[in-house]
Amino acid sequence: MKSDSVSMRYQFAQLAALCRKHPVTPKVIFVPTLQIGHNLGSALAQQGVSWVNAHFTTPLGWANRSAAPALEAAGRQPVSQDAEYFFMRQVLSRTDWGEGHPYATAYAATALAETFLQTIRGLRLAGMSAEELAASLDGMSPERRNFVRIYRNWEQWLESGGLYDEADLYRQAMCATPAQGLAVAVLDEMPLPELAFRFVESLSTSIVRIGRSVDAYGLSPPQESACKRFNLAPTVVAGEGTVGPGGEIYRRRVGDALPAGILLREAIGTGNEVRGALRDALRAGAKADEIELVYTAEDPYLPLIVDVLDGLHIPSRYAAGIPATLTRAGQSLLGFYRWMAEDCKPEPLVSLLRSRLLFVDDPDAVAASADVILAAGMRGGRSAWDNDGENGRKSDRKRLWGRLSRWAEAVPDDPAEYKALAQKARKQTMNVLDDLYKTSPGAATVSLEDVVKAGQEFLKRFVPIRDREGHGRAVIESLDNRLRGMVSAPGMVAETTGRLPDLARALVHVLERHKTRAATARPGYLYVVPLERGGYTGRKYTVIVGLSETTFPGAGIEDPILLDDEREHISGGRLPLQRARPGEAVWSLVRLLGMADSHVLLTANRRDLVQGREVHPSPVFAQLREEFGKSEGMDAHPVYRIVPAPQDALTTVGISLALRDDPSILADVLQGYPALHRGLEAVRARGEAGFGVYHGWLGRATPALRPGASGEVLSASRIETLTACPYRYFLRYVLRAQPPDAREVTPGHWLTAAEFGRLMHKILHEFMTELSQRGESPDADKHIDRLLDVMREAVASLEVRLPVREQTGYDTDVRRLKRALRIFLNEESGRRDRRPAGFEVRFGWGASDEADEGGPLDSPEPVALHLSEEVRFRLRGAIDRVDRVWDEAGCDYYEVWDYKSGSARKYNFSDLMAGGRSLQWALYAFALDALLAEKNLPGQTVRGGYFFPNEREHGLRIYNSRPGKEAVAAILKPFFDLAESGAFLRVHKDKGICTFCEYMTVCGSEGKQEEDVSEALESWSDLSAGERPPFAPALNNWLEV
Repeated sequence: MKSDSVSMRYQFAQLAALCRKHPVTPKVIFVPTLQIGHNLGSALAQQGVSWVNAHFTTPLGWANRSAAPALEAAGRQPVSQDAEYFFMRQVLSRTDWGEGHPYATAYAATALAETFLQTIRGLRLAGMSAEELAASLDGMSPERRNFVRIYRNWEQWLESGGLYDEADLYRQAMCATPAQGLAVAVLDEMPLPELAFRFVESLSTSIVRIGRSVDAYGLSPPQESACKRFNLAPTVVAGEGTVGPGGEIYRRRVGDALPAGILLREAIGTGNEVRGALRDALRAGAKADEIELVYTAEDPYLPLIVDVLDGLHIPSRYAAGIPATLTRAGQSLLGFYRWMAEDCKPEPLVSLLRSRLLFVDDPDAVAASADVILAAGMRGGRSAWDNDGENGRKSDRKRLWGRLSRWAEAVPDDPAEYKALAQKARKQTMNVLDDLYKTSPGAATVSLEDVVKAGQEFLKRFVPIRDREGHGRAVIESLDNRLRGMVSAPGMVAETTGRLPDLARALVHVLERHKTRAATARPGYLYVVPLERGGYTGRKYTVIVGLSETTFPGAGIEDPILLDDEREHISGGRLPLQRARPGEAVWSLVRLLGMADSHVLLTANRRDLVQGREVHPSPVFAQLREEFGKSEGMDAHPVYRIVPAPQDALTTVGISLALRDDPSILADVLQGYPALHRGLEAVRARGEAGFGVYHGWLGRATPALRPGASGEVLSASRIETLTACPYRYFLRYVLRAQPPDAREVTPGHWLTAAEFGRLMHKILHEFMTELSQRGESPDADKHIDRLLDVMREAVASLEVRLPVREQTGYDTDVRRLKRALRIFLNEESGRRDRRPAGFEVRFGWGASDEADEGGPLDSPEPVALHLSEEVRFRLRGAIDRVDRVWDEAGCDYYEVWDYKSGSARKYNFSDLMAGGRSLQWALYAFALDALLAEKNLPGQTVRGGYFFPNEREHGLRIYNSRPGKEAVAAILKPFFDLAESGAFLRVHKDKGICTFCEYMTVCGSEGKQEEDVSEALESWSDLSAGERPPFAPALNNWLEV
């Protein structure tokens, strides 16, 4: 192919001109990555450009050629990224941050090591030493003083360990005599920290840029880019080299002609955005190796792209690689390390088994035992597996074997395969766990090498066999090499030892960021690149996804170690500013648009399907839409929807979905799947106004389902579920339908609302129990330090099970918890006429070989409540707090209290039982009277309620006198009667109850309010010749409650 600079994009035309001008002279062309250099060279060759004696390299790569031999001759070795990380982690863990500082935790050392590393690397490449930093930080805070000490330790470690980093390479290279006669060029977008800039500048006095004039972009270039650093250097004269569509959007004038070849699309959901973008490119006739697919944000786009391309079997290569977390081998290894990070607790192990991420003979059999493992009550910990505990506690192995044996024997013989599966599961599960515990280090203190070797052994024995071929084998080798390098690379801290959970957590942190399969572009493969690496392949089609406000241009979050104002003050412009990152991302997009070939597709998501909210396009996309929205083809398919048009579908499933309303298609489907008739009938019937078998009525009386009738033990929450919504009760307690166990944390927090509440309960229980044992009453001044100590111990314990993913969210929840505890202690300090009589008073939970002695009011047996002849049942529960109160006459009585960490909105003094939806306090009052009688203790319960020790309610107490049993029975009887008649209807008096229901996706908006019941009963009568349904009396009684 013959080159034609007239039709070439400017970067290729300028490179061609450089090669023509210096056909034999050695040419050094500095590019952001070696991969980009390879792609540029390949694209030039495909366009017929000869680039003899041209070296595409990075400044670091060129410096390494001359400096590395000299440094190694002096006895120094290059430091690895893992050596840097583990050294920094060790330094942080030994730094005195002060009592209660958020950095003063084992997890903080693991999570923040990378943040400190990035700051120190930036300082090193800016040419700033620790001494210079200390001199420039006047009046330093304790945190900044610590950082300076950490930086000094870093410099001493490099020096004493005979190590060198990138900064040392550049300094050494600048001391060498530069090669003579070089033609030096640098790409505009090339990032050049201070030392890299000085090194490149030292190579030649006639450096040229591959790019455009500084003002041609219409935006200020990034602070460290070559375009900014060498703003006075000329660009290579490239004849008629052209700028791609959209490359001058910030220089356009009103009335300018709109460029052709650029298309804009919006999508309903990010998954549909990726699929729709691929559909458009393929429909336009593009081959896989003519497409460069660019993503602006790795999360959420890279996982979606991998999933879609693998699902469509489109051969593809990834410029930045694929995170280990997206591969089965990586997920398997990370699951193993997470299990050790949580001290070998059963929950992470169960997740591995359920996901079939372990190579065992029969993964389905082992996965079937997952619930049994959770129910076995295993203590966790390497030593607990084989060793019996104190007070006759069995080892975890014995406990699990007993549970599995009882489960296997209880499985019915019919069908026979169930019994065989259970027997196989018992044997294989024990073998798998034995092997896993043997693989994990067993000592109390272990070395990093021990933990790494355990991971390598795990990869050999437990990674699913299907991943040992093709890409799977490459991933396994990549993970194994990364692990091997952690202990063999120069600079690794030889004395890195610690608790197994701590070192395993550190390895999780490292491996979560490990990537595999990074590759250059090749013929026959679609090429997937992040924004900063796009535009170098010369491909005909450029597809850019992720231009909504949530992903582009990103947030300019400042470095918490050195804020931008400090960076400006201490460096004089040598350090980059984090707040400039969004602008730099926009500049990078404009650069890419200018380098792109003739077909450009830009997409933006406009709806978050997970959170169910609208998403706006980024300002850049909005501007492009405003300017180019009328271009040809824009109106044909403006939005990528969940179900594509038939002509746009890429799979047979997509075609079937697109044609789902076609009568002929429906008839064919029903013929092949006759059971779908029942589903269609259910859809039709559920839309009717009346009550029927599709609205929660079972079609017959069900006396065995009357609560308490069969002797089962109830809980207060179970009863409140029935009174709130019978249909929810039916799903949860009759069908035992378990919703997905998804842990959804509100953005900006560490814990879910339920986890926060349990943590607060645990702290208050431990603290108040300790005070009671010492015979002391709560005192805000005297006991605040001890309460906060209990809190820190509980938080540290929880961190092992729920690692902190976001330090800001962790800090927010800890501060919120501290405020709640202070409110609690202040409120309790003023209640001198009451003394606690019990905490977490448990009844009905049975005896356990792991239970402690319990409190004086505890009982292993459930309490039998006889509220009326029709309402009788056995109750179990745990009363958060029992107070004993003396009145003026000397009579003593009791109060029951339940701690609440949330809102008090649904509770009120005038109707605390809320028609049965809030009965826990009343039922616990009855239960406490029964416990007092059982223990032959004087007094009775006269009051109960809820205590809100949180900043929202600020210590509010909502309470009422204990109601009569007949009053509670009158509330419960209609619900018990409905259950007995087989009517678990979607009826409720609280209009907001469906909003946060975990079964909302099952019944949607089909619930009936109080005012809808009469209409539904009349509809029944109309269809049944005037007869009333058998559950009508109970339903009418419910209306009167």
